[in-house]
Amino acid sequence: MITQKERVIKYFKFHSKIYDVSRWAFLLNREDAIEALKLEPGMTVLEIGCGTGLNFSSILKRIGNNGILIGLDYSQEMLAKSKKKIEKFKWQNVKLLCEDAENFNLSIKFNAILYSYSISMVSDWESSVMSSINHLKEGGRLVILDFYGFQGWGMACERAITWWLNKNHVSVNRNYEEFLSSVFANLELKIFKLGYNFIAVGRL
Repeated sequence: MITQKERVIKYFKFHSKIYDVSRWAFLLNREDAIEALKLEPGMTVLEIGCGTGLNFSSILKRIGNNGILIGLDYSQEMLAKSKKKIEKFKWQNVKLLCEDAENFNLSIKFNAILYSYSISMVSDWESSVMSSINHLKEGGRLVILDFYGFQGWGMACERAITWWLNKNHVSVNRNYEEFLSSVFANLELKIFKLGYNFIAVGRL
C-alpha cells in the first residue's frame, strides 16, 4: 500500500513546476511567520518542508552572510527548485537536505526553526515537532504557519475547503494548540482571517 509520504512525493513531482507561480494566492502570512522567528545576524535557521525556497530570501536578509540556513525537504523535485535559487543568487550559506521531516537527526542545533505550510502535510507531525525541539538551542524559537480550520467561514465553505485541502494531502483541524502547549511552557498562537490560518510560536 502506498504511504502518505509516497503520495506527497508523487504530488510534488508535478507541483514543483507550478509552485512558485501559484502558491502566492493562498499561502498567506509568510512574512509574519518569518518575523516571529526574531532573527538576528549570524543566527542558524532550519526550515522544515522548505520546498522551492520561497522563504529563503526573507530569512537571509535577517541572518546575513554570517548566518546559516538549512532547508529540509523530502521532495527531490522541490529541492531542485531551491538549488536553482541558491545558484542564481549565489547564496553561500544555504544548505539543502533531503530528509524525512518526521524523524531527522542533524549534527547542528538552531536558533530558529520554521514550518511554513508544511506541517499539515506531515503524517506524524508530533514526532516532527519533537525532532525539531531536539534541534533547538536554549532560548530558540519554533514557528509554525499553516491552515487552521476555517471555523468562521460557514459550514458549507469549511467543508468544501477542507475537502479540497485533503485532496491535496493537507490535513486541517489537528490538535496543534493542545499538543504544542504540552511541550512549550510559553506558547503563542494567533489565528487569522476567521480560522483561515494560524501562527504558533514556541520558545525553549
